[in-house]
Amino acid sequence: LFGLISSIKYKPAPSSRKVLGDLLRMLLNATDAVVNKTFGDSRTDQSNVISRESVSEFQNLWRYLVLFAHFTDSSPVMTSEFKVRIAHLCDTLRKHTPHTTLHVAPVANDEARLNTTSFYHSTNVGTNDVIKINKLETRVQDQINLILQDNPTVRITYNEMLYGFESDIVLRVASTDEAQQQSQVPDIIRNVEVDGITHLQPRKRKYCNLRDIYLEDKYGIKVSRIRFPDREHMSDEALRKAILGHLRGLQMFAISQQTQHTFF
Repeated sequence: LFGLISSIKYKPAPSSRKVLGDLLRMLLNATDAVVNKTFGDSRTDQSNVISRESVSEFQNLWRYLVLFAHFTDSSPVMTSEFKVRIAHLCDTLRKHTPHTTLHVAPVANDEARLNTTSFYHSTNVGTNDVIKINKLETRVQDQINLILQDNPTVRITYNEMLYGFESDIVLRVASTDEAQQQSQVPDIIRNVEVDGITHLQPRKRKYCNLRDIYLEDKYGIKVSRIRFPDREHMSDEALRKAILGHLRGLQMFAISQQTQHTFF
């Protein structure tokens, strides 16, 4: 699917459309077969009888399909047949996999984090690398808590399933402007991701790029990635300065005609 996004997105020549369409149909046939075999009986909640690893794989499949549909929607290759089939697959996968997991507080220890970080179960990442990533995430979370501790309008959540996509840190800012509150202006949502060594892999980098663009295109959520692939020993002060730069880049403010609100 990732390989096809680039080929289909940029309006391929007419001579290539049939080939790409045939390839996409073959992929969807295979995907249909797997999904129907696993979740075919809609009367039964199959999410309780398949393995944790399988749940993670089906979550990832849903994400790939959503990203594929979003970035190829205007391509002539994407006929109504393909759009309907992909939409049906997404609906089926969404019904049977978690999409709203939310942890308001950081997970307490490395062992618990290993058990709750589903992405790493489906990648070639060693346990030591996962622990390093989790320790770095904890340090970033601690620094963000310190920076925002005096800002009650900011709500911080961790490891949230944000519109179906796992998110390290999610910041929600509610407006303090009375007129905006009365008109029920939605919270401003920003996402901070902590990237470790695994994010240097080309496939992972492409996925993250598509994910971030999708969240901003679809929901207006700006994403900032703090990349520390080889800097886990960075001092707290240096880490704080880096995080402040990323938070400023996220433009975490709400503007009205009378006033502007910011969290630092």
